[in-house]
This record gives sequence, structure tokens and C-alpha cells, in this order.
Amino acid sequence: MHHGIRTLSAHTSLAFFGVALSLTTGCSLLSSVGNPGAAWAFSDPAPLQVVVRRADAAALTTVEVNRLLTATPTGKDTDWTLKVSPDPKEAAADIKALQADPDYSKTKARVVAAEVWIRTLPNVTAATGEHPNLLAAIDQGLADSYTAIVAKQDEIAGLNTQMETEKAAADVKDVSAADKKTHQDAAAALQKQIDDGEKAVDPLKKKFLGSIKDASAKVSPDDQKRYEPAVASLLDALNDADISNSAAAIKYPIVIKQLPDAIKSVIPSIAADVIEEQTGARPNLANLKVKVDINGSDIAVSLDGLGDIGALKPAEVITETTKRAVKWFTHTLTLLGTISSTKETLTFEREVLGQMQSAFAPSGPAIVVVKIPAFDSPEVTAAVAAPSVSLAARVHAKNVANAPPPAPVAEAVTVDAGKKGAPPAKGKKGAPPAKKQ
Repeated sequence: MHHGIRTLSAHTSLAFFGVALSLTTGCSLLSSVGNPGAAWAFSDPAPLQVVVRRADAAALTTVEVNRLLTATPTGKDTDWTLKVSPDPKEAAADIKALQADPDYSKTKARVVAAEVWIRTLPNVTAATGEHPNLLAAIDQGLADSYTAIVAKQDEIAGLNTQMETEKAAADVKDVSAADKKTHQDAAAALQKQIDDGEKAVDPLKKKFLGSIKDASAKVSPDDQKRYEPAVASLLDALNDADISNSAAAIKYPIVIKQLPDAIKSVIPSIAADVIEEQTGARPNLANLKVKVDINGSDIAVSLDGLGDIGALKPAEVITETTKRAVKWFTHTLTLLGTISSTKETLTFEREVLGQMQSAFAPSGPAIVVVKIPAFDSPEVTAAVAAPSVSLAARVHAKNVANAPPPAPVAEAVTVDAGKKGAPPAKGKKGAPPAKKQ
């Protein structure tokens, strides 16, 4: 069956679609590369959609680390700090399953460890605890300072994304001189806001980093022993995220011209995510045919071969798929801003955890964290693929867990219709109403 729908993308520059973009490797990109552990990315056959996944995996890792530092109860009555790293066998099974994902199986691109971390860290939780979070367990004042710093970093990250959008708009083919200058001026103004924001937040970071080690050293030996495994594991997650982010930064300028084809390639995966989030089952969309038409700021997505999607309405699936496709497109177009902001967050989080670790183990890390197996390791080769590692499946499970309980079934009653105003007579549950005489 053929289904099509047209939606308007408000304030997105879809006129860039199908245009050769003249993006340059500016300071933001160069500052994000700097990890020799990602040098393999130059020759890795990753397409644009995998590059985006790597950048997103790095960014999601920083979000989860922040959650565990600032929003997860911690103390003597919680044990999540001992369970941050994934089980090596489960990690190998996840990588094996990811290798079968179309994004990887078609090109044999490397599956990075950050892909496993973003499937592992969300499962690390605690409902209650002695302290509201790990930083508060060390010092509440420092926890408050950290929250303020992160809020400022988030603001700068948003400005970075806006700036990259303006830069891309200025580089569109056949843009008028007047429009080009307008976009360049807007980018310059945003750059100034970013610079001002960084000047304001840098002293706060420096002050925080100058205090966290001393505060961590004052924590009781028992608590240091309790928290150290989490600190070591989160540092490992951030190290893997940095490799993923750097790999994205290296490859992005090489593959960005794939954007017109990449948007068509990711739509089936987006549609499958939409369906899986609602039903819990990932559909087989092998026969799905995608057509994308761009007209100014309108994007029209037509899908053939959607197949049996149960009780879901095709139009609703396509509407949501189109909305997410537009979001993916604009996100990819401004990915340099995401990569740069993620690098800043990674650096700060690693410095914070590094100071904590050096206070907990002055002579060197006492904890050897569990390493996620390499994508080409014997452990992965011998592993049985996990039944499902898609993020959409996890969203469905969360939706089910958080769904309100069904409303109770009302007890059936009978009414003597022959007597006006007579009170209802109770009947047996499920019994039909009394018949008129």
C-alpha cells in the first residue's frame, strides 16, 4: 500500500537538501578531533548516518554521566555505584547485535563502545538514597555549583547549534549576497555570545575543579570505597565517548555530501523506531520504498510497502516519521556544533571524575574497570547476538512500565424502568440490564 504525507518544517533550512555544502574544518571541529585513539576513523567505511550515531552516542553518554552525578540518589543504602559497568558477555552480545544493524552490516563500519554505554547507563538507577546524588554525598555546595555550570554549558551548546545553522545557510549554493551577509553577521553575533558565555563559565569550572579533590578526600574511607567503582566506570565510559566523538569529527567533513542520500537511508529506521516504540515489535521493512520530495521548506515523505502495522494508523506513523526525519536532517546539518559542545562537556566531566578518583586513590586507581570488548575481539565473534538492543525497544519498555493502570470496570446495575424515580437495583457483575415488563 502507498502512503504519503506532507508536513511543514518550521524554521528549518531544507533548501540545503541536495546541495553541495562547503563546510570547513574550523576551530570547533579541530578541537573535537584530538584523540589519537580515533585515528582509525580516517579509513573506516562509516557512512554519514553512522557518523551521526557516533556523535549522538558520545552526547548521550555525557547526559547519562551527568544524571548519575547529579540526579541519582546515593549512599549506604544504594548499590548502583558498584554496578555501572556492563557485564562483558552482555556487552559482547550487544556489539554482535549492532553489527547486524543495517547501518553497520552494509558497510562493515566499526561499532564503537559508546553504542554499548548508551544502552547500559540508562539502566543504572536508584529510587531513594541517603543523599540526593553522588556530588551531594561529597559536598552539597559543590553539587549546586556543578548544576549551575552544566546549565551554562547547555546554554552555550544551544548557541553553538544556532551558529552552525547560520554558517551552513551562508554556504548554500546560489545564496544571494545580501542573505549570505545576513547569515554571516548572525553567526558572528552568536560566536560573540558563545565567547562571552565561555568567559563567564571558565572561572566557575576552575573554582569547582580546585575544590572537588579536597572535598572528595574528606569523604570517609568506607564511602570512598563505595563510590570509587562508579567513578572509575564513568571515566571509562567518557573515554569511550571521547573516541566516538572524535571519530565523528574526523569523518564528518568527508561524508557530509552524502546528506541527500543519507536522509533516504535513515527513514526506514526512523519508521521502524516509531512502530517499535508503540508496539514493542520491530517491523520488517525490507520492502519499504521511500520517496522524499523537497519544495522550499516543505518535506514530503511517501512510503510504499509499510506492511502490517497492527492497530497503528499509517498516516500517524508517516507523520511522526516525517517529523523525525526533518529533525535528523537539521541535526546532521549542524552536527559540528553538537560535536564541539560534546567535547567541552566530555572534557569537564572527565576532569571532575579524575579529581575524584585521585582523591579516592592517591597512589593510583585501585579499581580495574570492566572493559567493553572490541568490535573485532574473540569475545564478540563467539557471542550470541542480544535479542534486541534497539533504543526504540527500550523506549517501549519504559512506556509500558510508566503506563497508568487500566480503569476499573464499572459494576453493572439493573433499573426498574416501570417506576419513575425508583432507585437502581443492584445486579450481578456483568449481568444484562433488566428487561421491561
